[in-house]
Amino acid sequence: MKMKLTVLLLLFFIVILGACNASNNEEELIDGETENTITEEVLTVVTTTFVLEDFTRKIGGEHVDVINVVPLGADAHSFEPTARQMIEIMEADAFVYNGAGFEGFVDAVLKSMEKEDVVALQASNNIPLREDDDEHVDVHEEDEHSDENLDVHEEDEHLHAGVDPHAWLDPVYALQYAKNIYDLLVQLQPEFEEQFTENYTNLKIELENLHVEFEEMVSTAERNQFIVSHAGYGYWEQRYGLEQIAISGLSPTNEPSQRQVEEILELGQSLNLTHLFVEQNFTSKIAEMIADEIGADILYLHNLEAATQEDIDNGENYISIMRGNIEALKQGLNK
Repeated sequence: MKMKLTVLLLLFFIVILGACNASNNEEELIDGETENTITEEVLTVVTTTFVLEDFTRKIGGEHVDVINVVPLGADAHSFEPTARQMIEIMEADAFVYNGAGFEGFVDAVLKSMEKEDVVALQASNNIPLREDDDEHVDVHEEDEHSDENLDVHEEDEHLHAGVDPHAWLDPVYALQYAKNIYDLLVQLQPEFEEQFTENYTNLKIELENLHVEFEEMVSTAERNQFIVSHAGYGYWEQRYGLEQIAISGLSPTNEPSQRQVEEILELGQSLNLTHLFVEQNFTSKIAEMIADEIGADILYLHNLEAATQEDIDNGENYISIMRGNIEALKQGLNK
């Protein structure tokens, strides 16, 4: 009798254990399905500049897959996407571009997107863009400019719709870029608003600190003028009083005339400028010649339009690269 009771109890426990295991397996299956569901909800966002890629990754975190359509080290001013890249854009959830005439290919992309379910964001929205005054021509306000110089000015205005598109180089305006991207992600995935908000807030603090660091650097600089290969730094003059003497226009393809080169040489010598800045993704023989003529050392500024392979290998981002620019300016604005 006791033997039968023992056997019955064992059978009872076996049944109970089997039920528990089945329940656990069902829970694991449910968890797995939930995980897969979340994975399927990851947004695909295509961007056009390193800044937009970096900000989208930082704010979106694990909920966003970012593809930067402009290759490493390329010039977004003149870049044209391939057919395969156009397909990537059309298959994405969102397309984030700078706008203000910066990307020459955007109008064609937006037209192609009209029949696609892709949300487009011009990241420079709500930013008071500075007028394109073509500073590489207007180095000397008192000089009379040749017809050739005026022609370059008009071409630049056509390319950039009369405004300077490089607003992301101003940390204060960069914060508006981040806010625009944040709003987009919340619109597309409101269920992750809390995480997006936390990520955006952290980025906001970093950008505000960067602005303070920029102000501190400028306050101790011996001069506020610098020669640079490309007129992409006008927002630093507007925000911090740093005056760029640009060799080429808003697009690096707008090379200076002989008269402009002579003006820059004269100005560099008269101001006793000891450094000349070039950029990470452009080589300029004219800049090298000017540096040699005035006896200036060459330093590098990063325009953040496109990353280099070295940037990727070193894990660089907007904040770290801009801090590198601050260090370069410390050297270039002081003897």
